[in-house]
Amino acid sequence: MNAIQDDEVYFNALRSAGLILGLGSTFVGVGLGLRESVIGICLSAECKPDLSLTIVPFAFITASIIYSLIIFFMVRNVQINNYEAAFKFLTATLISGIGGFCSSWANGGIARYACVTKSKQKKFTTQFFLMMIFAELIALFALIMTIAYAPKTS
Repeated sequence: MNAIQDDEVYFNALRSAGLILGLGSTFVGVGLGLRESVIGICLSAECKPDLSLTIVPFAFITASIIYSLIIFFMVRNVQINNYEAAFKFLTATLISGIGGFCSSWANGGIARYACVTKSKQKKFTTQFFLMMIFAELIALFALIMTIAYAPKTS
């Protein structure tokens, strides 16, 4: 192999690592968030069965998957022909993945406790939604940073 072929192997490896780490960390965060939220959802059902206490946390927890898919379809055709672009790609996808991980996990932790409080307190609805929204902003800011930082398609 010559140096150009070696570089292409490394570029492809960095691209694959970026996609795996970016998407994979989001999915891990969603899994952990769902696991956390189920505890609160089940405890809240003992107080007051309410379908919205299931749908709302699940929607917020899994929203980061949508952000990761947006990033995936944006960067899948990016041409990587130098190490700067390769590491920018890796960094951008990691920003997205870590943001999705943290957002989903945070929303799961919020749901674990907030669902129970929401089922006991009628006037807790606004606070419940605000907590979920602010935790979701982590993934949204990661999406924005990824879009700004990712190498552009040629």
